[in-house]
Amino acid sequence: MSQFSFFAFIGLDEWSLSFPPSFASFVAFFISFIGAILLSSALTMLLTVSMMWTISGEGINSILPTLVSIFSGMIVPLPLFPEWSKPFLNALPFSGLIDKPFRLFTGNLQPNALFNILLHQTFWIIVIIILGRILVKYGIRKLVIQGG
Repeated sequence: MSQFSFFAFIGLDEWSLSFPPSFASFVAFFISFIGAILLSSALTMLLTVSMMWTISGEGINSILPTLVSIFSGMIVPLPLFPEWSKPFLNALPFSGLIDKPFRLFTGNLQPNALFNILLHQTFWIIVIIILGRILVKYGIRKLVIQGG
């Protein structure tokens, strides 16, 4: 009788999925993943706040997810982009959502890069929260509610 493999059962055995190369890599990934969740929440709230400034929220809600998918490394990993674009892509907040945490998970980035990743994520979380608060402050002054 053969041994049951969950990855083979769900069809992922051929992809050779594995755990991080070390326990430190896993811990670094887990901590950066928490930062990614907070950064994602800040971006989502900024999207919500931006609807105070538009008649319809469809435009920003269809453009930004596409930009996030491209510039976060979800579609193409950021190391595969041209060299001239990497400084720009790494400076954007989107790299802290997917690319950097999962590069820690795979061992592409060493666990000692965690401090810089958290610094990057924290910087963008603070900037986005401040921008959101400013937009709400000025948006409430211009807000007109109609209806019954």
